[in-house]
Amino acid sequence: MNDSKPETLGDFLRGERERRGLSIEQVSSATKIGSKILYALESNQYEILPALPFVRGFVKNYAKFIGVDGKKLLEEYKDYMEQQSKQRPNRDAGHSGYAFERPDGEQSRKILWGVMGGMILFGGLVVAVFKPAMKHRKNGPVEKLQVQVSPSPSPSLSFSPSPSPSSLVS
Repeated sequence: MNDSKPETLGDFLRGERERRGLSIEQVSSATKIGSKILYALESNQYEILPALPFVRGFVKNYAKFIGVDGKKLLEEYKDYMEQQSKQRPNRDAGHSGYAFERPDGEQSRKILWGVMGGMILFGGLVVAVFKPAMKHRKNGPVEKLQVQVSPSPSPSLSFSPSPSPSSLVS
């Protein structure tokens, strides 16, 4: 950032990018900032950019990628950015009527509760139908494992819990 700074922030960013031989697409890929936003920044089209806090973040990330101190750059162009942001349409005045928002807001909640209630009823029905059938089942998986694991005593071997005195004396 030299003393003969360009007139606009966009001119400065474009100049630094071109000086480093980078394309908009390379900057976009590295910073995860859309190329449309980067073109708008470089051509000073603030009317199509989002709110000022977002633009500050874009500028800071852009500057960091091209090796410029973002905080210092934001400070140098603070007045310019504020002036440009005032000229954009007043989209920040109020956020009403989002495309995904229902006017009443309760319809989707009612549908959600209806679906959840239906799932609970269906689960109860499944348990009521299949649980009695499982109670009368013989040789289920647990019983089969118990039969396989429990050893059957061999007829040729006899173990006694304690040795008898006669077996000790021979």
